[in-house]
Amino acid sequence: MPTSIRRAIQSRRTVRFLNACSRICTVSHVTLAMLGLTVGALAAPLFPDKEVLPGPVRSLARLDTVTLHVNPVPPELKHAGITVAIITGKLRERLEQGGIRVVEDDAPDGTTQLHMDTVVSTDASVEDAVAFMFLIRVQQAVRVNRLEDEMDVSTYVAWILDVCDREKFPDAARANIDSVVKGLRGRIATATKGR
Repeated sequence: MPTSIRRAIQSRRTVRFLNACSRICTVSHVTLAMLGLTVGALAAPLFPDKEVLPGPVRSLARLDTVTLHVNPVPPELKHAGITVAIITGKLRERLEQGGIRVVEDDAPDGTTQLHMDTVVSTDASVEDAVAFMFLIRVQQAVRVNRLEDEMDVSTYVAWILDVCDREKFPDAARANIDSVVKGLRGRIATATKGR
């Protein structure tokens, strides 16, 4: 099969996957585009001669201090007993276990920010199922040479998307918070080692 046809089929599969995700979770088009770009940014050759980390991962090297920002949670999470305070405490605990110090919001300018967003979606036609996503963003001060300006931008984005039975939702949500933070800690370690 010619390469151009293979690429077209893969592109259609990616579009179908993103369309399916947008039906499961009511996520803005910007977030879906960001997710697609992050997936592409994290792709690397299968067997590189020398591992070259993608820019989003390299931006995590030597990250040891963050401010933590957990955006308001959807009502379904609150109803399951998972509040902003619980997520913040869990994130703080997991980050500090990994050697990452969490400081208060009044930290000096330029301190890396860690943002956690949550999305929950249900469908009346599937009463017992809950789809949910935890999105973690690392926002840092970056210089844009073209603009000759420094600005805070998201340099690394990771997410976990899951669907489970409503009764398993609280436990699955807690487990997925752990997973997304564990993945971030692993990327920080990889980036720091690669420097």
